[in-house]
Amino acid sequence: MVNWSGCLGRRSVRAYPSSCAELELIDSWELERERVGVLVGKAKLAAEEWVRCEGSALPGFQGAFLAGSVTTLPDEVPLPESSDVDISVVMEEPPPVKAGKFRFRGALLEVSYEARERLRTPETVLRDPHLAGGIRGMHIVADPLGRLASLQSEVARKYALRRWVRQRCRTATAAATGRLQHTDASAPLHERVTSWLFGTSLTALI
Repeated sequence: MVNWSGCLGRRSVRAYPSSCAELELIDSWELERERVGVLVGKAKLAAEEWVRCEGSALPGFQGAFLAGSVTTLPDEVPLPESSDVDISVVMEEPPPVKAGKFRFRGALLEVSYEARERLRTPETVLRDPHLAGGIRGMHIVADPLGRLASLQSEVARKYALRRWVRQRCRTATAAATGRLQHTDASAPLHERVTSWLFGTSLTALI
C-alpha cells in the first residue's frame, strides 16, 4: 500500500524544453532510458504515484491494484522493454474508454478500469478466467474500503479448488469457441485473422 501523503500534484513529468538543444538532449536521454529499461521496483513506484496523484481523483474511485508480470518479478531487475505496468482502477461506474498506455516517471503504464460489480464476491472472481489469476496475485496499491485485501485472501485460498478450476475452463472454452464460430466469412482477411487470433488466444486461459 502506498503512502498517500506528499503527493506531487498534477504537474507534468517535466517542463517543456526552452531550446532545440535542450529538446535534443532530453530526447536522447529518454531514448537511452527506454533502451536500458526501468527497474521493476521503480516502475511499481511510478504506478503507485500515478494512482495516488491521478487515479484516486477519478469519480467513483474505490481502489487500485497492479497485475501481470510486474507482480512476479524482483524489484531489482530491469523491466523488459516490451512490458508495461498494468494498473486496474476499481470504480463504481468505469468510463467507456480506458486510459490506455502512457509513460509516467520513466515507466510505461497501462491503465484499465474494473467495475466494482465484477469484484463483488470471491465467487464472482473465481469463475472468471480473466480475473481470477490477476486477483490472486495482485499488488494492492489503494484499498480505501478494505475490500480488495479480503477478496484477494479468499480468491487465493480457493483458487486451486477443482470446482473453480473446472468452472474457469468451461468459461474460457465457451468464450473461445463462441468467438471462432461467429467469425464473419465475408469480412476482409485481416479482420478474420484478428478474430481468429483473439479466439485462439483465449485457450491460454484454459
